[in-house]
Amino acid sequence: MTITCESYRYARVIPEDLYEIGDICRFRAMVWHATLQQTGHVFANSEIRDEWDASATHWVVRDVQEQIAACGRLIVAREWTGIPEPSEYIGKGIPEVQGLIAAPDRIVVRPDCQKGGLASRLLELQEQEAERLGAGIAVRQASPGMLRCIAKRGWIPVGPASPDPKFPDVAFTVAYKLLRPLTGECP
Repeated sequence: MTITCESYRYARVIPEDLYEIGDICRFRAMVWHATLQQTGHVFANSEIRDEWDASATHWVVRDVQEQIAACGRLIVAREWTGIPEPSEYIGKGIPEVQGLIAAPDRIVVRPDCQKGGLASRLLELQEQEAERLGAGIAVRQASPGMLRCIAKRGWIPVGPASPDPKFPDVAFTVAYKLLRPLTGECP
């Protein structure tokens, strides 16, 4: 039986909710560890947390048993240095757009909950929040599975991302989505 997005409870999480952020960081590690074990790579961390978690907007999706089924985060900044790994985006053919820069990332879905639309719904929430905050463009590094998902939402791939040692067998792609018209264009 496939459980659809409507069967879950979505919650926006503020960085000050340290308990919920901790759950999210442990969930990321659990899912990534299980996923990477399939390729023989051992992911030993019990928590995936970085300095960006303290200022990001997070979403957590819980199933009917209140277990985390999926999560995602959004970082919004005034300049490239305010998002993770700015060198992955600068000089890659991403257009200049007025407004803030959004970096939606860390969409993680529990394996038994995949294919139910959770990633798509989290992408939608990330984009809506980025637009609400005034972002002109969103950028991300997408795995092959995420690239298929974001392409349906109008994201444009611009080329390969640098290899990520945490995911040695994954070829990430740099992509962007315009959230506002290009500079100089009429709205």
